Amino acid sequence: MSVVDAIGWIAALSSASLAVPQGARIAMTRSVAGGSTTTWQTMLIAGIAWSAHGLLYGTQQIIWPNALLAVTSAWVLWQLVAAHKLPVITTWSIPVAVAAVAFGADMMFGPLAYAAVAFVPGSIGQISQLRAILRVPDPSGVSMVALLTSLLNQVLWFAYALPAHEVAVLAVCVPIAFLVTASIIALWVRRRHLAQHRAADRVAQVADSRAGAVAGKNPTGSHALTDVISVQLGQQLSAAASSAPEPACDGCGI
Repeated sequence: MSVVDAIGWIAALSSASLAVPQGARIAMTRSVAGGSTTTWQTMLIAGIAWSAHGLLYGTQQIIWPNALLAVTSAWVLWQLVAAHKLPVITTWSIPVAVAAVAFGADMMFGPLAYAAVAFVPGSIGQISQLRAILRVPDPSGVSMVALLTSLLNQVLWFAYALPAHEVAVLAVCVPIAFLVTASIIALWVRRRHLAQHRAADRVAQVADSRAGAVAGKNPTGSHALTDVISVQLGQQLSAAASSAPEPACDGCGI
């Protein structure tokens, strides 16, 4: 096996594992917050379409790992469909139809046409994920491991496709890598900001609880302070009144 073939198999194995971190995160946390249904529909499209592309050109590194990617992406998509109660027929028929169109373009017009068709759903999926990360209140359902694995996957495919002259792979992996990088940066920034807000909220809660404890120990403290101020002011007014000279009375000494 040549070095190029070895890189291709490593890229293929990383492709096969792309959906596993995200699927495991949803299964363990029971949270789909920030997860994009469109993204995982496009991942399913990629798994089916690239498996068909590999079959057409007899490339083992592309066939089997992408078939496994289709299975694991379907697992994630199934969890999203169940959580959001999405229409089953529509959600599943779109990936199958788009993958069929991509395979038809591959058969009729060659790898460049296939790459053009395959890139569209892939880019839409990554843009949809980026949009979800930026817009949802809490993107905790998104797996950073899955995004990092996806970026590594695109780098490996580039390292394989360049010497192997896989035009379709090159045309897709480079722009997808840039989109995945944007999602990684966005998720890191959102998580950092959320962590800062939560820390500030905890500090405020601790301060409120301490203030409440002090008020509970001396509930009349504020009233006592007001009473002291009132007494002192009354004493000052009385002293001023007693020290003032009596007014003169013309005609009082007859």
